[in-house]
Amino acid sequence: MAYADTRVQRILDALESAGVRDQTAIFVLSDHGLVSVDVKVRPNVLLREADLLEANADSTIKQARIQVMANGGSAMVFATEQAEEGDLEQARSILEDAEGIRQVVGPENYGEYNLPPPEEEPRMGDLFLDAAPGYAFGNASMGDYLVSVDEPYAKHGYSNKIPGMNTLFVAAGDGIRAGMALDSIDIRSVAPTVARLLGLEMKSANGKVIESILKESNSAR
Repeated sequence: MAYADTRVQRILDALESAGVRDQTAIFVLSDHGLVSVDVKVRPNVLLREADLLEANADSTIKQARIQVMANGGSAMVFATEQAEEGDLEQARSILEDAEGIRQVVGPENYGEYNLPPPEEEPRMGDLFLDAAPGYAFGNASMGDYLVSVDEPYAKHGYSNKIPGMNTLFVAAGDGIRAGMALDSIDIRSVAPTVARLLGLEMKSANGKVIESILKESNSAR
């Protein structure tokens, strides 16, 4: 954090040197937090053991009827063109009973996670896996299903329902009210707020302008 602070200071110093510090609004934030991981979970191992996929010696997948693609704290389950009737249901049953998986989510509940249904977004999986706290997904299909992590390790990709995924938001400078304390905000609201300060409008944005942090001269027009 101290190093990150020095990078922010470098930007502030550059603004000062350029003589535009007083005319500049500054936003400091990140796109997501991180969650500490103690155990790696490898669902493809369970699918291989159930003969739903075949693996090469290097743990890559040779062919699969059902396959999991990991993204840290979440993963997608895909039924391939080779899938047979009942394969997806079998995989769901296996994964729902597996350690480290907090929830197996079907498309009917994707909206709760702000995920589009597969019929609208073909890259979506047939199932969505939500990791339990302390666990993260991996793609390996050979070896053990659970692998302990012996050194500090953290991942992203978790549901935004997990507090550890929250991150900081700081706004200051030209057009920003000083001393405002906010509750949580939607990260999608950052871009429309910046646009307002630039005298622009993002009509198609999902987020809303954070009116409470803006000085009256930049409030709703």
